Amino acid sequence: MNFNYFWYTKDTIPDGVGFKLFGAFHISSILAAILIIACLAFAFKRLGEKGRWRMIVVVGCSLLANELFKDIFTLAIGEWKVEYLPFHICGINLMLSFVYLFTKNKVIAQILYALGIPGASMALLTPTWTSLPFFNAMHIHSYTVHICLILFPILLVINGERPTYKYFKFAYSAVLIYCVPIYFLNKALDTDFVFLNGVRDTPFEFLPEVLGDPWYIFPCALILGLLMAIMILPWHIIDKKKQKAS
Repeated sequence: MNFNYFWYTKDTIPDGVGFKLFGAFHISSILAAILIIACLAFAFKRLGEKGRWRMIVVVGCSLLANELFKDIFTLAIGEWKVEYLPFHICGINLMLSFVYLFTKNKVIAQILYALGIPGASMALLTPTWTSLPFFNAMHIHSYTVHICLILFPILLVINGERPTYKYFKFAYSAVLIYCVPIYFLNKALDTDFVFLNGVRDTPFEFLPEVLGDPWYIFPCALILGLLMAIMILPWHIIDKKKQKAS
């Protein structure tokens, strides 16, 4: 174990100490994440009502604690940046997870499932922290927080928060409304929260060049809605089959 680079960030780490995208280490970390999520979900399913809620609270609080650790750590070493604000897709899902603990709001649960799972999964598949070694605070933060962002809505589904198109329009509308001030915040701060300032480092970064700003946002919004709808579709099909069977 080499802890020489434990307190480094992406901006201070030397070249050549990270890991290769889809290399052996990256693939192993993805498989480990799947195993961790599956084992915790299986254990959760065997718990009683009180035990399940305790585990949901633990995961939700862990998300907030993880985010606070990142901010305190980067502030302490003088490396905090405005990009660390929790306004990205995963950041807002992190905050919504904590809000859910107090509200048990079904629209929030829908957003966490339909947007949180694919968002966090994509982060693990195409991580932005490849320049960091495993024994690094920011690497561990990024890896664990995205595992929890996938795990949290899975626990909610097991606990009865079934994805349904009944709340889809509210969830999708809430996401679109959230994007409006974020678009202008990006312009003011030169950030790319929710990929609304050029969809940087994504497969869709060609759209601003083709369609121009802000028109490229509209197909992105349609893709987002389609993704959320697809996430709910399997549950809709299952429910329809159950209705026919009964």
